[in-house]
Amino acid sequence: MRQTLTCLWKEPDVPRSFRTGVSLHSHTNHSRESLRFILQYARKSRLLELALRLRSEYCANTTGVMPDMTRGYWTPPLPARGAFELERGQIENSLDLASFVSVTDHDNVDAPLLLRVVPEARDVTVSTEWTLPYGPATFHLGIHNLPALREVGFQANRRLLETERITHDCIMAEEAFQKLNRPVQVDAQRASAPA
Repeated sequence: MRQTLTCLWKEPDVPRSFRTGVSLHSHTNHSRESLRFILQYARKSRLLELALRLRSEYCANTTGVMPDMTRGYWTPPLPARGAFELERGQIENSLDLASFVSVTDHDNVDAPLLLRVVPEARDVTVSTEWTLPYGPATFHLGIHNLPALREVGFQANRRLLETERITHDCIMAEEAFQKLNRPVQVDAQRASAPA
């Protein structure tokens, strides 16, 4: 399979050879975008590092809270439907193609689940962008079409529950329960059940 990368402004006729445009990477206000990148830039820029340090100290002095960029995040402004419609519109209106949009918020599937109640987005795949820290780097993996994976999980869970049901002897369990909860009588003396 031949792969090429081009830009629409360079080759405006390229979409004519395709039937569908695919968007596999978009975020909504359900995504938590890390602020760690600010620290990475600050390490490269003395001016940014100074500004960040001064503002952090000011915040700590006025509020008693020291900002922690390793735990901080921001959220994109678009709600689920807005992001979906923007991506779909760009493909359908700008490229004149059928669209396939997969919303991939960071470590969260709320947006695609909400979209499934919207008639025009009912068939959207449940997807996420899985964040994997690895040493000083972070990997982001797009995981798409989770309902298929969910069904596999449900089947495994049903098998596990069936196995538990078959292997548990309820009569024996009741006897063990009674031994633990009834008072014990030893040499004509009653004692409370063991704790």
